[in-house]
Amino acid sequence: MSVQNKNTSRGEAVSTEQEVLVRRGKLYKRVFRSISNLIFYTALALMFFASISWGRGINDPIFIFNHTMIQMMTDSMEPDIPASSLIIVQRVSPEELAAGDVITFAVSQSRKETHQIINIWPDYLDGQIGFQTAGINQVPDDTIILEGSVLGRVVHSIPRLGSKVMFIPELITEPQNIGWVFLVFFVMIAISCYLWYTFSREKRENHEEQKNPTEEG
Repeated sequence: MSVQNKNTSRGEAVSTEQEVLVRRGKLYKRVFRSISNLIFYTALALMFFASISWGRGINDPIFIFNHTMIQMMTDSMEPDIPASSLIIVQRVSPEELAAGDVITFAVSQSRKETHQIINIWPDYLDGQIGFQTAGINQVPDDTIILEGSVLGRVVHSIPRLGSKVMFIPELITEPQNIGWVFLVFFVMIAISCYLWYTFSREKRENHEEQKNPTEEG
């Protein structure tokens, strides 16, 4: 009788240990699968963003749901919007803009500016609306901004975050960095595939062990 109790206790201990190992194995598999999926979809997002950004000018940002992110490059709007702030720009129709709104507009093909509207001319040139702008506590800008040069209205700003957040998008969209973008993409895909293969191999091995259990002597 005592031998039977010992065997029963040993069986329960082995069963409990196996359950712990099974639960731990399932946890590891979920972690591996989550990491693999994260790397894979991050790589796809990286390549998608880069592919739609290459060839776009500095004054042709990507808008998502009519919003885009831009880095404030100058201190002309301080203290309201310090330099290096991350600004959220909303694309709106020119008719919606009013005096006091802060807008981002193209100054040239290689430069954009963010200033406040101080005056509006509904029919300034060839039927286009003209906007007179100025920085905070500064004299009005010399050039009247036509509606076609306005990128949008600033709806939010976060101090000191612009240089940190916009570093990666600006880096991957530079034409000279195309090779590095592809390299990072393929490395990330390779890591994801390796993790997926490791997970699948362990799953097959566990399945085979369950089909052919070993007997202890």
